[in-house]
Amino acid sequence: MVKIRGFSLIEIIIAVAIFAIVSVYMMRVLDQGHSCSRKLRMRTIAYFLAQEKMEELSTSSYAALFNIPNPDTTASCLAPCPLNCVVPPDECRTQVAGFSDFDREVDVTCPYLGFNNLAKVSVTVYWQGHKGERSFTLESMVANF
Repeated sequence: MVKIRGFSLIEIIIAVAIFAIVSVYMMRVLDQGHSCSRKLRMRTIAYFLAQEKMEELSTSSYAALFNIPNPDTTASCLAPCPLNCVVPPDECRTQVAGFSDFDREVDVTCPYLGFNNLAKVSVTVYWQGHKGERSFTLESMVANF
């Protein structure tokens, strides 16, 4: 008598179940990797856009950077900076040219009373993430000495 070799129905069901569990786990890992890759890509673009604006501010001519019509005089700035504080101009939140998913804003303050020639420049880049709005801020101190 010839014995037929093969798998029983139970063995096949167990093998399919193990394969399905491993496949679902691998799909979740791949999905998380894709999600992290997208988040990192958006954050990297935001970093470079903030750095680009900071470089633009730092390489501007002295008069343009500090918004001084005549280098021998000082311009007064708006609150909360003290009078005769010399700072670069604020820029309202606007869309970044060439990057429709990103907005950028420049905020300038004089955080130290008595130091009229020292300003804190913050460049913030905003974008829409998976769980709502995200942002990245780059800050630097600017001096007029």
